[in-house]
Amino acid sequence: MKIATVTLNPAIDRNIIYDKSLEAGELNRVSPALVNAGGKGINVSRMLKKYGVDTYVFGLNGGRTGKMLDDILSDEGIETHFTKTNCETRMNVKITDADSKETEINEKGGPVSENELKELIKTLITSDAELFVIGGSTPMGLCDDTVFRIVNALKISGKKVITDISGAPLVKAVEARPYLIKPNRDEFCQLLGYTPDRDKYCREAMAFYSKTGIEIILTMGKDGACYSGRAGDYRIINPEVKAKGFSGAGDTFLASYIYGVTNDMDIREALRFASAASLSKVELEGTNLPDMNTVLGNMSRITVNEM
Repeated sequence: MKIATVTLNPAIDRNIIYDKSLEAGELNRVSPALVNAGGKGINVSRMLKKYGVDTYVFGLNGGRTGKMLDDILSDEGIETHFTKTNCETRMNVKITDADSKETEINEKGGPVSENELKELIKTLITSDAELFVIGGSTPMGLCDDTVFRIVNALKISGKKVITDISGAPLVKAVEARPYLIKPNRDEFCQLLGYTPDRDKYCREAMAFYSKTGIEIILTMGKDGACYSGRAGDYRIINPEVKAKGFSGAGDTFLASYIYGVTNDMDIREALRFASAASLSKVELEGTNLPDMNTVLGNMSRITVNEM
């Protein structure tokens, strides 16, 4: 199965590790930044590449930072099919200090025009990819129904769609009935419109699938995750870990789950593999990604129970 990812609002991510406590309003001299291609869809493609799976990367990209993004992904051997925009691709900065506090400064991205969006949709529906993963935020200039429109267009073209988005775009996208969604706890609360009791999240996920027919993987940080879908209902329990970098953990989970189910793992093993990958990711600093051997070695630390 050919897999494609869609990142409407990609970025150049500059990750800075600071060996002191960050002092606001003062001069902080830091070591050189780690520079990577950023955005949820791109992160999924990068992780799948670690497993030896080639994907297409689609999205909206422009300007000098856009050229830098093209170059970074090309160097990683990832095939891109970006729709070029008049606006500059955004740049994000993340600083992790000696106290493990993370400070993020993210540009909004855009503005993107309606014609640029239509060109992207045309490119997507004519692709030979069968599975599309749409992830991340929506840039300025585009409405909250943008992902809804893309999901509809892809489904009409016979494609399977997974979304990993948040806020109003997620609420709207659900109306188009993607195959699977992967919210974290905060994003799920936005979708529900209220905050469940801590021990009720998995039951709410089961109710969501029963009502909509949309498979759901709900990631809950240190509280693990749960899955509800055609293969049943499962609760994933993680061990305690010493986290070094949370960024990209959810994207690593999703990419690894997709790898599992498209390589004939049963649902329990796919969920265990995905959670082991996410655990492996948070035990690495910055935006470093785990390798296959590390992920496989961590699978024994994960428990998957049927609900």
